[in-house]
Amino acid sequence: MDNIALKTMREMLVRAAKNGGSDEYGVVYYGDLMNAIGLDHELACDRGELGGKLLELNDIEVDAGRPILGVLAVNKSSCAVSPGFFSYIDERGLRIAGEGNDALVVRLMNDVYSYSY
Repeated sequence: MDNIALKTMREMLVRAAKNGGSDEYGVVYYGDLMNAIGLDHELACDRGELGGKLLELNDIEVDAGRPILGVLAVNKSSCAVSPGFFSYIDERGLRIAGEGNDALVVRLMNDVYSYSY
């Protein structure tokens, strides 16, 4: 992914993290991320591209020892992360044994909200 898109996405997610989940701005909607980096939410290929970019950003954050910012990227209608997010977490071995999806999201969001950006 180009550095400008990565930087833009990270800035949006860090801004949400700094709000600490205290209000609706504690998350970023997929559509807002897509608009900010020039993708069309109506196109399936662009939605897939966003998913790939979020995974790349997650890798950068995890490899740097920071919380997973991608947990704050959610679908506007469901306010939930995508199923691909859980696959990513499991592939990276980041789930605590026996942890369900809801508990995982709460834990990861709390990690992000409490991190000093």
